[in-house]
Amino acid sequence: MALEKSIINILKDRSIPEFIETEYPVFCDFMRAYFEFLENEAMPHNTAINLLDYRNIDKTIDDFIEYFKKEYLISIPKDIISDKRLLVKNIKNFYQNKGNEQSYKFLFRLLYNEDLDFYYPKTDVLRASDSVWYLQKSLKITLNNATTLKEITNKTITGSTSGAIATVENAIQITERGQSILMIDLSDITGTFVALENITFVDSTNIALTETILTLYNDVEITTAGSGYAVNDVINIKNFANQNIGFGTVENVTRGPVTGLTIDTAGTGYRGQFRQIVNFAYLPINTTWNGIYLPDAPIQAQATNDYDFSIEQINFSISTVLLQDIGDNITISDSASSSGTGAFGVVSEVTQDGALVSVSLLDGGQLYESPSAVVVSNTGTGAALSALGGGGAVSSVKLSTFPITLDSDFDSFGATDVTLDFTQAGDGLAVGNILWGALAEFPGRYLSESGHLSSNKKLQDNYYYQDFSYVLQAQTDITYWGDIIRKAIHPAGLELFGEVSIQSIVNINNINITDTKTIEVIDTININSIAWTESTVTIYLLDSNGIEYLP
Repeated sequence: MALEKSIINILKDRSIPEFIETEYPVFCDFMRAYFEFLENEAMPHNTAINLLDYRNIDKTIDDFIEYFKKEYLISIPKDIISDKRLLVKNIKNFYQNKGNEQSYKFLFRLLYNEDLDFYYPKTDVLRASDSVWYLQKSLKITLNNATTLKEITNKTITGSTSGAIATVENAIQITERGQSILMIDLSDITGTFVALENITFVDSTNIALTETILTLYNDVEITTAGSGYAVNDVINIKNFANQNIGFGTVENVTRGPVTGLTIDTAGTGYRGQFRQIVNFAYLPINTTWNGIYLPDAPIQAQATNDYDFSIEQINFSISTVLLQDIGDNITISDSASSSGTGAFGVVSEVTQDGALVSVSLLDGGQLYESPSAVVVSNTGTGAALSALGGGGAVSSVKLSTFPITLDSDFDSFGATDVTLDFTQAGDGLAVGNILWGALAEFPGRYLSESGHLSSNKKLQDNYYYQDFSYVLQAQTDITYWGDIIRKAIHPAGLELFGEVSIQSIVNINNINITDTKTIEVIDTININSIAWTESTVTIYLLDSNGIEYLP
C-alpha cells in the first residue's frame, strides 16, 4: 500500500536537475522506476511509511488480518461466516456485553447465521409463597367526557371533596343496570374517596377533566347469623322486584363442636349395640291356660266358624328382649372450607329388622361449621341423620359484585329496597343489610399458581432445575458449539444445556383465493416462504369487515 505522495516521490521530483531530465531521459526513467520499486508493498520502506495504517483494521493489508484475529478473536473459530474485518472492528462491543443474551445471539449469528432462544429452568422451579396476591380496588364513575376512557389510564385522580388521591391502573367501559359507566382499578390509594364526589385528572393536553364517583353497594351488615352455613355459600343481592343484581359469598362462619345426632329416616338392616327381639315360648303339653296371645289377624275357625278367639279378652303380653351386638359406626364430616375434626358416633339400638331406634354421639370434636353425619354399614340402607351443633352461623359476607345504586332502589323514606337472599344455603334464616359507598374491594386472588403445590412447577434438583442453569435453544446440536460457548462467553459457575429447535420451511407461490366473500378484497396472494415451528399451519384471511375466513 503506497501513499499518494510519498517521501521518495518528493525527493525524486526535486533531486534530478532539469538538464539531466533533458539530456539523459533514459536515466531519469530508470530512477523513477527504481523509486517506484522501493515503494512496492513487499519492500521495507513501504512497510515503514505505512505502519500506522497497518494498525487500522479498515486500511491494513489482508496478510495482517490473521494477526488481528490472533490478538482479538482468540476464542472465535476461524471458519466464521461474517466479514472478518467488520468483526474485528466491532469486537469491542462483543466483549463489553460478554455473558449476556446479546453476546450469545451475536456469536451464533457469526458461527451459523441462525437465531437463538433462551430458557431458564429456574423460572419453573417450585418456590414456597412465590405467587403474587392481588387485591383489586375499583371505583365506578360516570363517562360524560368522550376522552375519559382513553386518557385516564396511568393518571393520578383526586377527589374534590375527600382530597383522596390514587393512580389509575386500568379502565374499562361497561354497561351496568342500563347505564354506560367506567370502572377504574386503583393503586397507591391515599385517603378515602366519597360517593357522588367529583374526581379530576389532567389529560395529555394538560386539560383538567372531571367525572363523578357513582354510589355502589359495597358492604354487608349481618343482623341475624342463622346456622348451617359454610364458607363460600352464595348469597344473592336482589332489588325491589326480587331480581338478582349481584351476589356475594359467606366469608366467615362460627365454629364449634358437634352437640348431638338425630334420626331423620330409620332405614333397615343396620346393626346396633342392642337389637330388639320378641321371644315366643313353646306351649307345654297338658297345661290349663289362663291366657293366650292373639296375633294381629284374629284366629277363626277355618270351616265351621264354631269358635272365634277374636272376641276373647286376653290379659297376657309378650315383652321385648334386647340382645347385645356391635353397632355400626357413624362418621361426621364438615364443609370443605372447615377445619372441624374428631367427632364420631355409633348406632345404639335397632329394631328386629335393623331400623334405627337410637344413635349416640361419642365425641363432639371441635371447630365444625356445618357438620353432617353418615352411618357406615355393610348391611343397612336408607337411614338419614342430622348432626346438631357445630358452628355455621354467618359472621361476615364478602361481596363479589358491586352493583351501582339507582333511584328505584330506595323507597319514599330513603330506605333501601335492595335485600340479601340467605335462603339458598344453611338454615335460610340469616339476615343482613346491604350498605353502600364508593370503593369496590374485590375478593383477592393469586396472579399465578407458581407457588402452589398443584401447579406445573418442578422441584429443584440442583442440576437442571436450579437457579444457575440455562438452556440455549438452537437449530444446531450442542455437540458442535458447546465447547466454543464455554471458551468464549460462558459465565463461570453456571450450567449450560442445549436443545435443538426444529424449524420447517415451506415455499408457497401464487395462492388464488376463490372465496366470493374475500375476492373483492384480495384477488391473489403471492407468498414466497412461510416459516413455522408447529406440525400444522392454518392460514386465515380477513375480509373488509375484519372477519376471519379459512380459504
